[in-house]
Amino acid sequence: MAYTYEQILRSQYENIATEQAQQLAELEAGRLAEDAYRTTAAADRILELDKSREALDRRAQGYVASQQAQPQGNAYGLSNDEIEVAKNSHSAGTADERIEEYAKNKALYRHKRATGEYRDDQGTVRR
Repeated sequence: MAYTYEQILRSQYENIATEQAQQLAELEAGRLAEDAYRTTAAADRILELDKSREALDRRAQGYVASQQAQPQGNAYGLSNDEIEVAKNSHSAGTADERIEEYAKNKALYRHKRATGEYRDDQGTVRR
């Protein structure tokens, strides 16, 4: 089965995060050992990884923008099922206000997943 673009992006974010953690440890080890070369090399690699993450963020935002559905007969682009869920939510306000709040939260969730600010594996216990 082929990888989805979401899986590829998520994997790249994880790879960058892993290498950044390794480089931070290397930076500290070099700093404590007073090894200028080791410290500088780790600091340079951290900056390169930051640039890679920024580029990946732009790619993820473009991917999310391309995946967003066009409006389906309502102002927020929600499916009929989503509209029903929003209407039946326990939020305050009118049905239209609840639908608008649902759409805003859905957009925020998509954005956070795309940028890596939120991951589906958060809170997972690994041993």
